Amino acid sequence: LAGNIKHAFNNRFWNVSKNVYGTGSQTENVFPLYLGIVPKDRQQKVVKSLVNNIMLTHNGHLWTGIIGTKALIEALPEYNQTNVLYTITNQTTYPGWGYMISKGATTLWERWGGYRYFNAEMNSLNHIMYGSIDEFFYKDLAGIKVKESGFKQILIKPHIVGNLTFAKASVKTVRGLVASGWYKKGDQLTLNVTIPPNSQAEVDIPKANLHSPFIVKESDRTIWKKGTFKKGVPGIKSAKEDKDYIIVNIGSGDYKFELEGQ
Repeated sequence: LAGNIKHAFNNRFWNVSKNVYGTGSQTENVFPLYLGIVPKDRQQKVVKSLVNNIMLTHNGHLWTGIIGTKALIEALPEYNQTNVLYTITNQTTYPGWGYMISKGATTLWERWGGYRYFNAEMNSLNHIMYGSIDEFFYKDLAGIKVKESGFKQILIKPHIVGNLTFAKASVKTVRGLVASGWYKKGDQLTLNVTIPPNSQAEVDIPKANLHSPFIVKESDRTIWKKGTFKKGVPGIKSAKEDKDYIIVNIGSGDYKFELEGQ
């Protein structure tokens, strides 16, 4: 049934001549990306159209309602557009969260503009309508994600974006506290991680545009040097490298990772 719906959706809404869904609005393009129903050979075209709409047509602003906003927050990082989402989040002009703050809001509004400024019919100036942006702070900036239900397997994968120099967050789980906090200074990135008892984690330490080769230490003990994992540090099970991260597998406990570019 799901396959039939996917096929029918793509046949009905894909605009072949423009390489967009529907009219090419942000919600029309991002929603099928969020659902995972865009054919692989079409994904980058849709992402490009979406990003152009955000960055060029709307000057770095979202132009979505409750459904499209949730989809943006999920899909942009998934398709390597975390910096675009960071740009959206940082806007202080209409529409966006920063605009609410610039007008004195201390809680989320039911509508982007608010009845005080756009004469929109609105009943609530304390509304969780667009509160899904919190997900971006926890899952992408701090990088706390679940690999296996119940937090038995945890993924810590922070994104270093824009002009941010630090981010930190924690989550109380059924197994205990999960925490991630990083700060960047010069050619060094420090990542503090807490993994609760009876859990394991993959920690992806971002290279953060530092210069290769990299040295990674855990509490002043070297675990990665010259592209090689150095054994012997308690709790550190393995390490490897990909394009953007040094990937470390660890057990429960508190860790302080320091990555230095040479």
